[in-house]
Amino acid sequence: MIDPETGVVIENGTVAWADGLLTDVSEARGDAPEGAVDLEGKAVLPGLIDAHVHLISDLERSPGFGPSPQLHGEDTPPRELGWELVRTAEGGLGSMDALAAATSGGSAALGLPERGRLAAGAAADIVVVDGDPLAGPRVLLRPQRIWLVIRDGEGVA
Repeated sequence: MIDPETGVVIENGTVAWADGLLTDVSEARGDAPEGAVDLEGKAVLPGLIDAHVHLISDLERSPGFGPSPQLHGEDTPPRELGWELVRTAEGGLGSMDALAAATSGGSAALGLPERGRLAAGAAADIVVVDGDPLAGPRVLLRPQRIWLVIRDGEGVA
């Protein structure tokens, strides 16, 4: 489990939720509870928050700025958010801080403190990745490596 907000990595952790909220985020103790899913080799992250907004709309005067043509008037696809995270990490911020910017940082910027965090009481928004985004954030660009996405406690992908 990777908690970018605190910079803590829990190698053998447990996450539990009920009614759309996280109820426990901690190191695993004892036997796994009934119904638990073994995520060995996978990374558990808080949900990614897209707080990226383009404010320039005059593309004739400012070519190269603003959203790419396929994004005009559309929601940002997850791969675009992934690329922003990768560019930020590889551009010098580092993987943990780039993940923090894309999770708790984005939620704070949008006034949504219950999102983008792995903590009891936070929204049960979780991304499970088959790989280590701290070692190589480009794993987030590969849809086949996104093992599970949970939004408000419900599996959505």
